[in-house]
Amino acid sequence: VYDLDGGEEGSNRFESAMHDLGSFLGFGSQRPEDTVGRGPDNLWALGDLKYLVIECKSGAILAEKISKGDTNQLTGSTIWFREKYDQSCTMTPIMIHPKTGFEFAATPHPDLRIVNRPGLQSLREAIRGYSIALAAGGGFKDVREVERQLRHHRLSAADIVGLCTVPQNAR
Repeated sequence: VYDLDGGEEGSNRFESAMHDLGSFLGFGSQRPEDTVGRGPDNLWALGDLKYLVIECKSGAILAEKISKGDTNQLTGSTIWFREKYDQSCTMTPIMIHPKTGFEFAATPHPDLRIVNRPGLQSLREAIRGYSIALAAGGGFKDVREVERQLRHHRLSAADIVGLCTVPQNAR
């Protein structure tokens, strides 16, 4: 959870923590940019042919807005996804960035969702609550209890985007 803090120095650590979190929550989790040199920082397979294409810009703490370059990088990752996955697969582009506004020249993907500072805080709090709930009563041994706690803490495939993201036009 602590590696999910923003900051310029820890971008690789942050991306690795996002990869580990995806696996911890039961999603297929990959780091295509790290492993093959192309694609998003993180790719989560949620099940039912649904994916999150995630670009991590947690180190952009001094930025006033989301840059055209960062926006273009996410657009490139969505193009990569379409090249690798057929039309039966759907994806939600996710930008992890402290800000929600864009530079004038940036053209964000229409379905883009942003994990901003409050969203990252909500995610960290949910992970803590989920972990404590499962550890306290030994619930981690029971698949149904794990599923119940994932839903309760809004960390399930159906709920996680709503838990920690805002639409691109949110202020």
